Amino acid sequence: MTIDPEKIFIDLPTDPLFASYELLQRIEKDIGKGKPSEADYSAACGYLEAFYETNNWKPPERLGAGGYSGSDTPDEISRKTRAIPRLQYEAYANQIMLNHRAVMKAKGKEVLDAATAKTIGYAVLEPDEKTAILAHIEKIRTLVEASGLDDRKKNNLFSRLAALTSEVNRNGTRTDRFFAFASELGFSIGQFTKDAKPAIDETKAILKIVTKARSRHEGLKLPEGDVVLSLPEPSAGE
Repeated sequence: MTIDPEKIFIDLPTDPLFASYELLQRIEKDIGKGKPSEADYSAACGYLEAFYETNNWKPPERLGAGGYSGSDTPDEISRKTRAIPRLQYEAYANQIMLNHRAVMKAKGKEVLDAATAKTIGYAVLEPDEKTAILAHIEKIRTLVEASGLDDRKKNNLFSRLAALTSEVNRNGTRTDRFFAFASELGFSIGQFTKDAKPAIDETKAILKIVTKARSRHEGLKLPEGDVVLSLPEPSAGE
């Protein structure tokens, strides 16, 4: 059984904590294919050590096999020595899992706090608000497809729209994601080969909904008027 570094390091998440967890899962999958040898554990430790060094993380303490006594036989000494790579690998795995647990706990608390009005920056959307936003997102997707933007920029906006769809379906919806999308769209409207105003109008409609929902969630009163964000208007030639 050989762990292929070309496969385990490709397309890891950008967040190092999530990347370390994904890397561990890939290594575990390879190790689980057979009975791992001392060399397999040693290789796994080497790959994890490289990941740690790249991210300037302190690796777990190097482990021994419990030390040797004067009464140990050569076979016992050999057995303890062979166990060192496995124990070191388990130290890496334990540390990564503890980090992952802490991240998941923080995210879970974040969502729960948002749902119970303990965190600012969230909207709790009503079912009809979710339906309306999803309809606006789908219209924007169609407009982007017909926009004349190059594929790289289209794909960027499509990816952000997919993330907004997921955000709408959360118990607590992070409003900053919608304003970030509006900003990204603002950087692209000048390159629309067709009228960009409909995409702007759909985005403003979304922002109006999430802003209203957030103000309701946080017990705030919005200023009079419907405009919640001033997106740059396209010129007559755009």
